[in-house]
Amino acid sequence: MYAKTVPVSLRGEDRGCTVDATLLTPGAELVLIEGSGFPANSEVTADTNSEGERHGGKGKVDADGRYVTAILPAKQGVKAGTAKVNLNSAKCSPSVTFAWGRR
Repeated sequence: MYAKTVPVSLRGEDRGCTVDATLLTPGAELVLIEGSGFPANSEVTADTNSEGERHGGKGKVDADGRYVTAILPAKQGVKAGTAKVNLNSAKCSPSVTFAWGRR
């Protein structure tokens, strides 16, 4: 059985779509990204900007309009920072920002 607790809501919304970031480790070295409200079986582009380092890629939304992935937001040589994740589709573009690293 799997459960998760999200003490602080890290959520972004846009035109009926949402993106949630769940910090899976204390320093947010690993972050679960969950999107919902997207058109069923459509394509979504995930764009992450962490302290100026950008990563992106295309993914598939499931039949329920959900998209799930995990990211490693740290930038090499940087102790702590902020990351912004955008999920872009033809319908909407929600984004969420969160801090990572040990301050």
